[in-house]
This record gives sequence, C-alpha cells and structure tokens, in this order.
Amino acid sequence: MSDETARLARAERADAAMQEFVGPALATIRSEYAEKLMEIVAKHPMRGEPLAMVEKLGTALKIVDQIEIQMRALIADGDAAKFEAARADQMARLNTEQRRYVNY
Repeated sequence: MSDETARLARAERADAAMQEFVGPALATIRSEYAEKLMEIVAKHPMRGEPLAMVEKLGTALKIVDQIEIQMRALIADGDAAKFEAARADQMARLNTEQRRYVNY
C-alpha cells in the first residue's frame, strides 16, 4: 500500500467516524458544557468555586475544539493525498521531454 493510499484510507475512516460518531458527540458535549457555563455565570458571582468551575469548563471546551481540529486535519490530509496521487498519475502520462518542463 503506497503512502498516498494509506493516507487516503485513513482520511476516509476519519471522515466516516467524524460524521457518524465523533462529530455528533462533540456537538453534544460542546452544547452541554456551554449550557452549564451559562448557568454558572448567570447564577453565581465570579469568585471562588464558581470561577474554578468556569475555568475548567473553558479548558474542556478548548480540548473539544482541539479534538475536532485534529480530526479535520486527518480528513484534509486525505484530500492532499488524493491531489498528490492525481498529480503523480498526470506526471506518469507525460513523455520525458514534457516532464523536464513540468516544474517551470
């Protein structure tokens, strides 16, 4: 299995997981954390324990965002692999004379 094929397969698996499992789970977590955050901010003064809870929820939301960013990066890598494979295929179809001038 070539590098492009492996990257493309990994991206397809990541995309399927993102759409079916991870994306909905992250959306639910993000929504619940945001609701809890608004509830704490609305009901409590921002000092002591409520402030610590807000900081923890903020950190948790950042982690959720980073998970999503990493999944999207895997999917984008598959798109890049697809482009690279198509370019390599085009290069293979060129004759030797044409290949010399491709990068100019």
